[in-house]
Amino acid sequence: MATGSVQDMEVHTENLANSNMPGYKRLESSHTAFADVLDAQVSAPEEPSDPISVNHHQGALRSTERSLDFAIEGDGFFVVSDGRQDYLTRNGGFRVSADGTIVNSLGMAVQTTTGDLRIPQGENASMLELDDELNLRVGGKVIGTLKVEAVQNPSDLDQAGTTLFVNNGAETVDAECRVLNGFLEQSNTAIFEEMVGMMTTMRNYEACQKMLQTVDDAEEKMMSKLV
Repeated sequence: MATGSVQDMEVHTENLANSNMPGYKRLESSHTAFADVLDAQVSAPEEPSDPISVNHHQGALRSTERSLDFAIEGDGFFVVSDGRQDYLTRNGGFRVSADGTIVNSLGMAVQTTTGDLRIPQGENASMLELDDELNLRVGGKVIGTLKVEAVQNPSDLDQAGTTLFVNNGAETVDAECRVLNGFLEQSNTAIFEEMVGMMTTMRNYEACQKMLQTVDDAEEKMMSKLV
């Protein structure tokens, strides 16, 4: 119970800290029934732990009217690369690097179907446009097709950062989505729910402390009688 309360508090804190992060997916913790934990501890004692999962439900879409902001309506992820590995993300807030490459906040290059997305020299990134076929245009000229990857079960992805995921074997499928230019997907965290969850967790932890104190007092009295 104590371990679960600490874990819950960490989850709520992480969700609140990233409630304004575009593309952030809230964490959720689940707990095993006490009877099952007790049975497991009797048969094979070990430190109890409950899984933390990622809620991949879509967040609200907010208009920014910024040409380098993108949001996915439906399934799928943008693909970014650090030059060694590809990562998946729903955070479509991008910028232009010094060499003209479109990158995310961590400097990872946004991927097209043929490689890194770059703005041609002399062209203005503010003129970047996206059509329904995910073709990116600057000044009427196609400079690449935005790469969007979808998986059968997003929960199979491994989290690699605040808004980054890695596909280590999850089954890929055709992305059924629409990509909007000039929009950002907001975090799917509900601040009010997280605050209520934190208060509930604190009460549970306090109850656990009182229970442990009661057990300690009872043991102390029993030992004093034995002595």
